[in-house]
Amino acid sequence: MHKEKKQPSIQKMFGQLFIAPWNEEEAKGEAITLITQHHIGGFLLHQEAIKKEKKIKKLTQRLQAYALQEAPLLIAIDASQDERIPVLPSLPSIQTFQAMTNRLYAEQFTEAIGDKLRELGINTIFYPSLEEEEKLDRTTLETTASYGSNLVKGFHKSELATCLTDYPREDAIDLHTRSDRKSSDLYPFYKILTEQGSLLLLKDYAAETIDHYVRQHLNFNGIIIYDLRGEGNSLKSERILDLLDAGVDCFILPEDFEYQTAILTELFDHLEKTEKKGIVQSFHKLNQLKKAFNFDKLEREKPLTPYQRKRLIERITTS
Repeated sequence: MHKEKKQPSIQKMFGQLFIAPWNEEEAKGEAITLITQHHIGGFLLHQEAIKKEKKIKKLTQRLQAYALQEAPLLIAIDASQDERIPVLPSLPSIQTFQAMTNRLYAEQFTEAIGDKLRELGINTIFYPSLEEEEKLDRTTLETTASYGSNLVKGFHKSELATCLTDYPREDAIDLHTRSDRKSSDLYPFYKILTEQGSLLLLKDYAAETIDHYVRQHLNFNGIIIYDLRGEGNSLKSERILDLLDAGVDCFILPEDFEYQTAILTELFDHLEKTEKKGIVQSFHKLNQLKKAFNFDKLEREKPLTPYQRKRLIERITTS
């Protein structure tokens, strides 16, 4: 008879719901403190941390060595903006992909990029951005949704999790048009999330509007990550707990280490009076994601050969 695995404590489950920005090439004491004392579930690597391949791999291996055995770290990069990722070829916008190639090549390209990132120990990417500068017509929305779905599918083939960014503010959402209609500005989000099961990044939302504008209108039951970096020094633990109650599953912490630890300490102090159901549900959703994408493995089992990957990337970047 197999012995059931012991559940992590509620403190460890709660800590797993937080991601810390990291901008160093090495796993210094601050990162180790966040993992071992506050049990955080992941890191978002910034520019300074991803300059050299050998150092990235050493960094991710060291970070994972300190993680909970039953819950490997989510280690991510943000490629949704126009910032250059030093170890990668440029990741164009969906609109650029539409102009220079077809959907199959786009899918092959992101699979090759995903293989590369998994070899470096990165298992999640914030990409693509679905932000539009102007209102799109029905045909363009459908094309954007189809290309976006293929881009995400390619990443998922390489066991790289994706998080869609730039979800519209509530004042830009037309609640009279269902998100599954091709005339809805939310249709690309709906199609990609429904077909590929990506994560979704939110910011600048009031807790009381998330269920109505995201969960219900988008019909989305997956993982919501909330970016707290723009909240400033006014961020209070009550704000995070309200967002958790509203259906947020995971949080990107502010940049400053002292501020991070102060917020986490305050949250843990309030844990006894906090509703535990949402914490447990979000922990298990994140754990299922980590298992589905094999976060405990540095590389996928059957990656493309270096030659195949090089040719696929060149096919896109030289088009």
